[in-house]
Amino acid sequence: SRVPLKTLFAGFANIGIQTLFDPRVLYDSAAGRFFVTAESRQTGTDQYQYFAVSTNSTASAWIRYRIRLSDSTGVFCKRAANSFWDYPSAGKSSNRWFIAANDFPVTGAATGAIIAIDKAPTLIGAATGVKCFNNLAFNLAPPIVLDSSTQSVFLAPRTTGSILRLNYNAAGAIGTDTLVAAPSYAIAAWGVPPDAVQPNGQKLDSIDGRFQSASIQSRDRIWNIHSIAFGSRPLIRWYRLRRAASTVLQ
Repeated sequence: SRVPLKTLFAGFANIGIQTLFDPRVLYDSAAGRFFVTAESRQTGTDQYQYFAVSTNSTASAWIRYRIRLSDSTGVFCKRAANSFWDYPSAGKSSNRWFIAANDFPVTGAATGAIIAIDKAPTLIGAATGVKCFNNLAFNLAPPIVLDSSTQSVFLAPRTTGSILRLNYNAAGAIGTDTLVAAPSYAIAAWGVPPDAVQPNGQKLDSIDGRFQSASIQSRDRIWNIHSIAFGSRPLIRWYRLRRAASTVLQ
């Protein structure tokens, strides 16, 4: 069936006065579950990150959760209550769900943030643990890890000729997870892409050259694509990278 996001997440306090947007969906073939995320906005500084996990592979029933980012009870993962959490992207590994987002302050430069969620409890509808890493690089892309590796690589391309890399390590309880900066991947410098002009003259936003979707990570390989400037047009550049070392294979 098709339902509005507010219907999927019905029952949470004040959801009637919120706007839910930026949804992401992925399927975890190993667990046989779908993972859905959406963030909220409303008047004032209240903001939440919603996510749901299907009870089986048919996605006919859901276990729903809400993470408080900022409201009258406090702030989590955002740098301040009046900053704006935006553009969340979803990823996963064998034992974690990931949500990576950008955090826009009222003044100053935006930064990145990662929320990691302990996957096992969500598969049975139990309360789960979460961990936040914030004040990170802007435009981080989470991975969709297809093997059993407990190391997940977060990436962010830079116009100056590199792909920034952060290694997320989750070998034990979620409270012991670590995020470690690793050597960047060296790539050719690139420019921010212009809008993509369609045959009817309509322009489509090519964004800013970020990885717009999660990376695919499997067996020491990582894949992702982004758009770059090619004269007056946007062009897609794709990468095949090594996980164990910061080597660009293709």
